[in-house]
Amino acid sequence: MEVTLSDMLATLSSGAGSQLAVLGLVFIAVTLAVYGTATLFGGSAAAAARRMQRSGASDRADTSGRSSLAAFMRPLERKLEPTDLQARSQLRLRLMRAGYMHPGAIGTYFALRIVLAIGLPIPLVLALPLISRAAEPMTLLMGAGGLGLFGYFLPHLWIELRAVRRAEEIRRGFPDALDLLLVCVEAGLGLDAAIARVGDEMTAAHPVLAEQMRLTSLELRAGQSREEALRNMGRRCGVDEVVAFVTLLIQSQELGTSIADSLRVYADDMRNARMMKAEERAAQLPVKLAIPLVLFMLPAFLGSIMWPVIIQVIRIVIPALEK
Repeated sequence: MEVTLSDMLATLSSGAGSQLAVLGLVFIAVTLAVYGTATLFGGSAAAAARRMQRSGASDRADTSGRSSLAAFMRPLERKLEPTDLQARSQLRLRLMRAGYMHPGAIGTYFALRIVLAIGLPIPLVLALPLISRAAEPMTLLMGAGGLGLFGYFLPHLWIELRAVRRAEEIRRGFPDALDLLLVCVEAGLGLDAAIARVGDEMTAAHPVLAEQMRLTSLELRAGQSREEALRNMGRRCGVDEVVAFVTLLIQSQELGTSIADSLRVYADDMRNARMMKAEERAAQLPVKLAIPLVLFMLPAFLGSIMWPVIIQVIRIVIPALEK
């Protein structure tokens, strides 16, 4: 027993023991910070329940499908949501363009940034001393700080990349949707029914655009004006072609012109624009192929040509120089 205690004391007095002590203190500090943050923002469970009861029927329907972890994070989400209406509106629009249309998406976004900023450094702090005994506390702190910053900005990068990808999907499928919308209008359907039909028909081919069409149809059925519903679709998509299409429909409605004629002209323009874009990409193809040709194929081609000449030089010139 005495030997065991002496060994423990020797270990604590060594460099490795001091590093483990520092890591233990860092882990305790991070744990206390997380617990303190949750206590500060969340309060007691009864207070959180009272806030959720005051939030109304929509919030009760939202929390009914959440897990216990999401219910625990809900008070934190409410505290982290921005109070500035303009900033809140811009963030809501960014989240909608990325496909996150849930009422609690803003709070979840900020809560996720805080959780990742605190949670990502913890595996590094725990695993790095086990991998490398020579790790210094300053190195651990710098690595933990870098991971914390990465975790804090990771949701922002994810939202931006997802919004760009969805916009590209909408842009790629919009000419087909416009042609189908023209066919529906010319067949005798009204514009509202045609939008609903296009949203149903394009679910398999272009699900992102079909979702926007269905949301617009639901807004029209709920009693919203056609102009406001179309403008909401343009804002949600964030694509220039869709915004121009919305402006065209609104102007056609205000001026009393034929919607079918306007759709036919705009569909022709979209078809020509898509053809011009395809021709532009085809014209750029030789320039893009020049880089891999120069980097990979040209050295091999020059080598296959020059190797016989090099062999002849070696056979003739080198023996002549030796004489």
